[in-house]
Amino acid sequence: MSSTFLPEKRYIFDTLFWQFLGIPFSLVPSNKLGPYYKIEIPGGSELIFEDDFFANFDEQSGYLKKEALPGSLKTLKNEFSPEPDLPFLFGEDLFLIREKKNRTEITCGADIFASAFFFLGRWEEYVVKVRDKHNRFPCGESYIQRHGLEKRPLVNEYVEFLWNLLKKLSYPGERLPRSYSVKPSHDVDYFKRFDSLWKISKTLLADISNRRSPSLFIKDLKTALKVKNGEINDPFDTFDYLMDESEKHGFTSEFYFIAAVNGEYDCEYDINNEEVVDIIRHISNRGHKVGMHGSYNVLNKPAVFRNELSRLEKICGKVQFNRSHYLRFDVPKSWQILADNNFTKSSNMGFSNKAGFRTSCCYSYPVFNILSRRTLQLVEQPLIVMESALVKDKVNHDAFFEEAIDLSHIVRKYNGEFTFLWHNSNLNLPEWEPFAKRYGEFLEAIK
Repeated sequence: MSSTFLPEKRYIFDTLFWQFLGIPFSLVPSNKLGPYYKIEIPGGSELIFEDDFFANFDEQSGYLKKEALPGSLKTLKNEFSPEPDLPFLFGEDLFLIREKKNRTEITCGADIFASAFFFLGRWEEYVVKVRDKHNRFPCGESYIQRHGLEKRPLVNEYVEFLWNLLKKLSYPGERLPRSYSVKPSHDVDYFKRFDSLWKISKTLLADISNRRSPSLFIKDLKTALKVKNGEINDPFDTFDYLMDESEKHGFTSEFYFIAAVNGEYDCEYDINNEEVVDIIRHISNRGHKVGMHGSYNVLNKPAVFRNELSRLEKICGKVQFNRSHYLRFDVPKSWQILADNNFTKSSNMGFSNKAGFRTSCCYSYPVFNILSRRTLQLVEQPLIVMESALVKDKVNHDAFFEEAIDLSHIVRKYNGEFTFLWHNSNLNLPEWEPFAKRYGEFLEAIK
């Protein structure tokens, strides 16, 4: 292995071999070896991969440029990958097994290490400067979606491929045991629907002018009056229901709160409101988790971020989980802000337009800052399904749940983490009621 781009190479080897497989390794750079990685197995056998990507760049100019982005998708057909074909981005579709005296040598032309680094590091989102109306990287512009790979956790496939090759070479060790898990999460964008005359009036006006539904106007008016009289809970007060369902199925829910106050942009509830404070403490007392839902305005604003974090921590103590409102995230700056504020987990890497694997991975993994070229003390827990994104792609109820359950089966195949998001406010709205009726059934199917 050449001695260039060692931080990047150490990161991806550590992630695939140590973090994912639990296999210790030593990275020995040598410019004499040429553009390939050689993995030596106890007993003398060797596993050789082409270093097709990093060998083409010098460290001074780097690789963070459009011309470094992958071109056409390539596939490797072999008997060791978990699927009939193994898509990869860099290298060539060469695969040879040579039996030599007392040892075996396997040579693979696919540069799966640079491919995995591309998916996990998300450096594509830094290089491609196009942004949508929310100043986000447009998910439809991603290499993954443009090539129809959103349902393939390719990084996990690379891990299985590596492990099967190691077993072929009689590697004597064991791999890190893993088990499938479900991670329900709930972004609290709205706390109450009918807690003010202004909100009631806004809803009723929309029923007539936008939705053009007199029957819905009457229904919402009756609901608002019952909430006002204390006869029923507000439609967005679904916190106990969500926790009840999670506990029934053996899950722990994560609730992400926006720590804004009245008068700030896009503030739908005041974090210091007594009812909000009570719910946050109630969630913690029940053994569920509270995270920070960075407001619309925190993108790349460390001071605003710290101010919101301080408000939330005054209520519930140390906060270590984060997901940004609208998934407004900027790689790698947003990750660095989280690390600088001692967060341990980010769960921002999910699609805003459909369900699937934005990082091509269903394991939590350590984050690498492509600018500072350092591994951060932060893990990314990829978001696989967001209900409001999936419904854009699958408006039919059956297709909606079939897609979500199919993705959970893929995650289960790799003993990964099925992280999904269902907003507390998307259960009792008229357009969500048909989906919400099957929420418990959905949890039963994915557990």
